[in-house]
Amino acid sequence: MSIASPAAQTIARLDTLQAGRGIAAVYVVLFHARLITDERLGVEVSNRFIEAGHAGVEFFFVLSGFIIFHIHRKDLGRPDQLWGYLRNRLVRIYPMFWIVFAMFVAGQAASGQIDKLLSGAINIARAILLVPFDGLPPMTVAWTLSHELLFYCLFALAICSPRIGWMVLAAWWTVCTALIPLSMAMGVSPIFPQSFFFSPYNLLFLVGICAASYSSHLPASALLCGGLFGGGLLLFSVIILLEPQLHDTVTVVLYGLGAGAMILAAVRAEELRLVRVTRLMTFLGDASYSIYLLHSIAIILATMIVGHLGLAAVLPPLGTALLMAFAGVVAGSLFHVTVEREMMKAFRRKHRLNAVST
Repeated sequence: MSIASPAAQTIARLDTLQAGRGIAAVYVVLFHARLITDERLGVEVSNRFIEAGHAGVEFFFVLSGFIIFHIHRKDLGRPDQLWGYLRNRLVRIYPMFWIVFAMFVAGQAASGQIDKLLSGAINIARAILLVPFDGLPPMTVAWTLSHELLFYCLFALAICSPRIGWMVLAAWWTVCTALIPLSMAMGVSPIFPQSFFFSPYNLLFLVGICAASYSSHLPASALLCGGLFGGGLLLFSVIILLEPQLHDTVTVVLYGLGAGAMILAAVRAEELRLVRVTRLMTFLGDASYSIYLLHSIAIILATMIVGHLGLAAVLPPLGTALLMAFAGVVAGSLFHVTVEREMMKAFRRKHRLNAVST
């Protein structure tokens, strides 16, 4: 999620990547809408595909690996591009997060229920800087941003020195992989901070990089693209249904493989002009970061309104959850149009950069 470096400005925007970001964000919104609706309105929704909406995170991590490599492969081995790369990553993530985090804290203060993780200057600094917590951070959705930042920093090593960078990344992913069978066999997960630095979620960036590196070599075949996408979608769907019976680390990796296959096929199909993405989908992709950050706050406010009006007793459970999800998507989209997009325009004007999908 960033603006491309000067070396990458010639890379075309891929609308399928934007559509993927939008789909992933909406899927996560559905997941949280179900949880918050149940918690605050006592409305339980039993739908396996909505219950597995957290898999939108796995999909997005694969997308992130694909996008970073797609945008910055020309920067590898060019230390002069390091500052631009880091600046764009940090500017893209932190200002928007800080704005929404301030809203989150203000909401807690107004309700008189400040999270205990926000007690003390050190914890507050950790939350603001996205330093990982042992468990979920005060603003729950921020845990994924900590993983993103870790990946960004390690990929920066490859920009400075491909040999050193890829050695470090390979060692990192090797340890992440090795811990999966160990944790399954022993029945004990790594403790923090190892659980963060060597989480199976970090392997999803590798899946995205592999998909990006192979995308231009995939044969120009509509049948192959369709089969690969269908296979990835089938794997993703099967894991959704079987997830309650599978180990958590296995589901993370299998979701990632399914996502990687779909993304690879979709990107190649777009390059071959076999598919076209609607404006709505590209807009949702553009707004995905705002939607992701803001949707939980919006859904909580929406449940308060629905509870006050007594609509939860009238609407069916699934209808209530979908209404809450719609409120989250709309709020995030409006925030994107009024705040995020204008802020990014100002940044691009200042640094004379072109907008590129990331």
